Amino acid sequence: TKNETNGWVSDIPFPLTVTMYERILYAFFGSLAEKVFERYPAQRASQVKEALSFVLNDYAFTCAVRSTVRSSAAIEPTATYVWMHQPSTYPRNTGTVSHCTCSGCACHGAELTSIFHTATFANGSFTPSENTFSLDTLSLWSSFTKTAFKPASTFTFPQYDAQQDNALLLDVGQPWTVAQGYRSEYCDFWDSLGVYNYL
Repeated sequence: TKNETNGWVSDIPFPLTVTMYERILYAFFGSLAEKVFERYPAQRASQVKEALSFVLNDYAFTCAVRSTVRSSAAIEPTATYVWMHQPSTYPRNTGTVSHCTCSGCACHGAELTSIFHTATFANGSFTPSENTFSLDTLSLWSSFTKTAFKPASTFTFPQYDAQQDNALLLDVGQPWTVAQGYRSEYCDFWDSLGVYNYL
């Protein structure tokens, strides 16, 4: 999802200082921490959770997925997507990350009710546009499992191309689009550190 780690970071029940942020980065990245801090700076305590959320999201999800997809695409046809929508049924509607709490954003697990069309299991219901979106994603997933990249329905996953660095963006009320270079500037940074060389 677009904001995979935001809920976890916003749930830290106390403010984080810049010094604490630097120590967290060192705990995760050791000798690479200074470079990570330079790429994701925080000058004041009010910026720390936002910066940490971006670090964790890019490092552990967005850019790790890109690295895996690139490796896979060299062997066989592959696709990737970014889930942009936070459903109205998603229970996490509080937080303190300034750029995006889980209210209005796509945090961890935000796609599940739509992909499986299970809003009632989340003690909620879809809005009309979410219902249409959910049915469309069901069709997208099911047609992909049957025919892969052959367009068996009105839309299919685009095959990943490392030169284009393309990803399908999925959101309610928005035309599904294929983005090129989604957060590639940051993913190139992580690649340059060699953190995914084990993949």
